[in-house]
Amino acid sequence: MPEGKTNLAELVYLLYFGVMFGARAAGLYEGETIYSISLVAGALLFVIKLLLTKHTPAEYAVTVLLLAAGSMVYVRTGEKGLLLYLTLLLGMKGVSLPRVERWALTILGVCFPLLNLVTVTGLVKDIAYPADGRFLFGALMRRSLGYPYFNTMFTTYIVLMALIMLCRDQASDLLLTSLFLFIIAAWLYIYSASNTGMIVTLLYLPLNFYLQKKKRLTKAGGWLILLLYPACLVFSILGPLLIRGGLFTLMDKVFHNRFTYSRYYLTTEPVTLFGVRFAPGPNDNYYIDSSFLYSFLQIGIIPCILLTLLMLGTILHLVRENRRTELAILVSFCVLGLSDPFFYNLSYKNLLFLFAAEWFWTGFQRISTRLPDLWRREICLFPAGSREIVYEDLLPCRIWRRVSDFLGSVFAKDAVKHFAGFLVTAFVISTLTVTFTAPGNIAGRVDEPGEWEVIRAASSVGIWSGIAVMLMLTGMTRRRKKKGS
Repeated sequence: MPEGKTNLAELVYLLYFGVMFGARAAGLYEGETIYSISLVAGALLFVIKLLLTKHTPAEYAVTVLLLAAGSMVYVRTGEKGLLLYLTLLLGMKGVSLPRVERWALTILGVCFPLLNLVTVTGLVKDIAYPADGRFLFGALMRRSLGYPYFNTMFTTYIVLMALIMLCRDQASDLLLTSLFLFIIAAWLYIYSASNTGMIVTLLYLPLNFYLQKKKRLTKAGGWLILLLYPACLVFSILGPLLIRGGLFTLMDKVFHNRFTYSRYYLTTEPVTLFGVRFAPGPNDNYYIDSSFLYSFLQIGIIPCILLTLLMLGTILHLVRENRRTELAILVSFCVLGLSDPFFYNLSYKNLLFLFAAEWFWTGFQRISTRLPDLWRREICLFPAGSREIVYEDLLPCRIWRRVSDFLGSVFAKDAVKHFAGFLVTAFVISTLTVTFTAPGNIAGRVDEPGEWEVIRAASSVGIWSGIAVMLMLTGMTRRRKKKGS
């Protein structure tokens, strides 16, 4: 559909995605009543989307089989994540991928900063976990900033960075955008001490910058990316079993005990076709924290094979299409998936499923041309799904276009002064705040929870002040250009 227009079926899918993705973006989690309501609402909207969309008998058959597989996993394990991701995949027929990406950025671009702001200012109390500082000094409370867990918060930020790069105005300066996102990541690390999140950020931003500057992937680069997913899968399954001695101790330390936890489940739980409900571990620290091992052991061999084929097909499609922005996300997500189960659990943040849905439906339609007429005849149970809806003149859409245009100009090619204003303001305000609050609150180096809170508060004042100045400078530049024209 052209910009400014949609149809009823696509609108229903966008509502479905908004409910499901928005619930997680807003920090809701399993067990909360409002999240359970969101799941029911999302399921109803998915069913309505299927009824409003033209499908062939072959497509209905595949849809039923995949949903049956997801349901089998849920019955056997209690895990709903695969079923939810399958609804995302199966509901995307006839839906614009860029439109879904922009919608996702709108949702997360509002929820993440808002949750961050209300928690760092103390308006809402977030969940904190005592721990050593990892790369930081001493003991501290690892803050989740409105999300259920500190790693969840940082994974959500990585997803936000990916969406920003997917929807980025090509006229904007990639280097300035990347530097800004890195500074925000470093600030979030002071709160979360999430080593995994920071390492993936340090991988993703330079890799994305490098791939964007290249016109095309080399053949060797394409093969390396294609082999990355199966390599991560094999490593997650065989690594904890085959590695021994000092190397195991080293890998266990690098992955923060995840090798020990993985070996425990690999040696105590059966390998099944459609997953297994795990028995309680030795203590609450024992859980599978790898997306790849989760897909093999928790949800079973058959779903694991199907998901691996789906991801390999998607990667091959992205490589052939030279989709370098998406490939940077894919590589970074695979590395993140080694120590985060977000690929197929209830997180609903795996953007790779959006790319997979595009490839799945494009490929399915190509295959359908070879099927007998009976299997490729389109059926629409409710033809109202094709009804055109014009939305470009609606007030919310006009407001969003203006906001989007404004934010796109923050990092325009000639907007170095906007970024400089952010840097200078953040540094000066943070320094002044520390200068006036540190005496009496910090003894020696910063290595106690209370001392870290002083540093965090100062950095938050600086960061938010810097963002305010950057937006103000952007507005002044736009006003001056408008008068000049």
